[in-house]
Formats: sequence, structure tokens, C-alpha cells
Amino acid sequence: MQHAFPHQAPRVQSSRKRLSMAGLIVGGVLLVLAVLILVLLAALFVLGGGGDGERFAVVIRGFVTTSAVVGAVGLASLVFGLITRK
Repeated sequence: MQHAFPHQAPRVQSSRKRLSMAGLIVGGVLLVLAVLILVLLAALFVLGGGGDGERFAVVIRGFVTTSAVVGAVGLASLVFGLITRK
């Protein structure tokens, strides 16, 4: 069977291109999420009345660690998406 437009090849999106786009989207979303985690930390501190930062240090450490891990995974996904994009 002939293609409807013989001078044009049918467009097929490669799995590599879809994987690259998914990496870019997931990476961007995770980086935004990492920033939102840090903003949430600051908002909780302010809403809690500020006060003693040393007693809040345990909570700060958990939020910063979580934000750093999410940010690192997001950055790795973003780099993967950029490298595989061609």
C-alpha cells in the first residue's frame, strides 16, 4: 500500500526523543519542587513566630536534605534530557 503523500516519509517520534522530553519535563518539575521545599521551610519558620533557630535546626536539616536530594535527582534528569536530545 502506498503512503498518501509519497514524497514525505511518515513521521514517527523516536523513543529517544520522547525519553529526552520526559527527562526535561521531570527534571524541571523536580527542580521547582526542590525550591518549593525550601520556601516551605522558610514559611514554616516565619509562621511559627521565628524564634530560636537552634531548636528549629533539626527540622531545617531534614528539609534541606530532602530538598538537596530532590534537586540532585532533578538536575540529573535535566542533564540526561539535554544529553539525549538530538
